Amino acid sequence: MARLGRSQPIPVRIGGRRIYHQASVDLGAFTLGWEFPALTVTSPSVTIPLSVFTLSWEFPSVTPSIGLGVFTLNWSFPSLAVDVPINPGDDLTGPGQLSLNGFRMGSGTPYRLVGELIGADIDMPGVDNGNVANPSSHGAMSGRKLAQPRIITANFLVKAPRDQIQEVMEDFRDNTPIADADEELWLAIQVLDTIYVTRGAVTRRSAPINQQYRLGRAKAVLQVECSDPRLYARQLSSVEVPDGAAVEVFHAGNTTTKPLLRCAGPATNPRLQITRTLTDGRQDARVVEFNLTLEAGEQLIIDVANETATIDDVSQMRHLTGASIGVVDFVLGRGASQISYTTSDGDAPNAVVLWRQAWI
Repeated sequence: MARLGRSQPIPVRIGGRRIYHQASVDLGAFTLGWEFPALTVTSPSVTIPLSVFTLSWEFPSVTPSIGLGVFTLNWSFPSLAVDVPINPGDDLTGPGQLSLNGFRMGSGTPYRLVGELIGADIDMPGVDNGNVANPSSHGAMSGRKLAQPRIITANFLVKAPRDQIQEVMEDFRDNTPIADADEELWLAIQVLDTIYVTRGAVTRRSAPINQQYRLGRAKAVLQVECSDPRLYARQLSSVEVPDGAAVEVFHAGNTTTKPLLRCAGPATNPRLQITRTLTDGRQDARVVEFNLTLEAGEQLIIDVANETATIDDVSQMRHLTGASIGVVDFVLGRGASQISYTTSDGDAPNAVVLWRQAWI
């Protein structure tokens, strides 16, 4: 609510007597301005800048005088619609459930898990053993051990009313398609109170038809192969690293995880380093450094999982310096690590590092 000036009686003496007359008041022009802070939506985080706007009025002088009194300005703003992607696992409501790209199966659905869920949680995928036979001694020379793709197999007992069983089974078929090209879909699994997420592609779907089918009963098998054998935590962990500083982080998983890093401009020659002490006491230092300049409003996004570094979706991999390792190797190891960030100017906005805890 705002009160504008209005005409006031002005005393004047005439012949010793005080009389009042009404004088006009020039209201002139005035401006009302508002500034709204950016709106932040979480899970995942989305920032929506709300611009500054101003409203202006100009009132001429009013003669004869008119008392404007008090007036109220009212605005009605429409609801703000924000399209926020669903975090994998948001649709799970209890133990024994799976969700493939938002298609929920398991307890509380027509597709009840029976028997065993194979390949998830504690199960380790196959391992490629890099050991080499020792030509001069017993045993072998130790080589690197690399996990093979994770294969998750679920067995279901499908129950539905007789007049709905065909639709239920068609939903199962339509929501578990064979992948297009190298596409992998989000898969979320709830084991007791823990939700794991990963990406995979359907490699087997089976639902034999027998006499029980027309009675609303069917057995089904679904197999998903995950090229990345890690099972990830549903929650994202994050940290901000000031320019010229190092921050200690802790990764509670049992294997390396692939972070997402964001460096905002203005910044020149951004450099990130992950340093970790190995169990044998050696120091492991991994560096990514770019010979480029970020203008204000630009953001360099380093996506280790997808092996990319982009500004506005344009690849910046050609700007990696000779001091850098490959983006694919810029992983965060288990346990404690230090992440440092520097630029040539030394006053860039904080770098942001996001990751999920990971297990094999």
